[in-house]
Amino acid sequence: VISVLEFSVYLTMVNFCSVFNCANRSDRESDRSFYRLPAIVKRNNVEKQSLSRERRATWLARIRREDLSADPAEWVRVCSDHFITGM
Repeated sequence: VISVLEFSVYLTMVNFCSVFNCANRSDRESDRSFYRLPAIVKRNNVEKQSLSRERRATWLARIRREDLSADPAEWVRVCSDHFITGM
C-alpha cells in the first residue's frame, strides 16, 4: 500500500526538452521551466492565423529535430535554457 503523497509523485508527468541534444527533464532540473509550442490560432482573423503558423514553424525549425512532423504532438516542450531571459 502506498501513501497519497507517493501516489501523487508517481502520477506527476515528466517533461522532456525536445531541442536537439538537450537532455533536460522536469524531474531532474526543477529550476527550469518547460514551454509548449505556440498554438495555431483558428479564429476568423487570417492575419493572426498566418502569424501563429509562422511562429510555430520558427519554433520547429529552431528545435532542429527532423523526426518531429509539421504537426507535432501536444507533448513537445522546450526548456527555459533555450530562451533569452529578462525580456
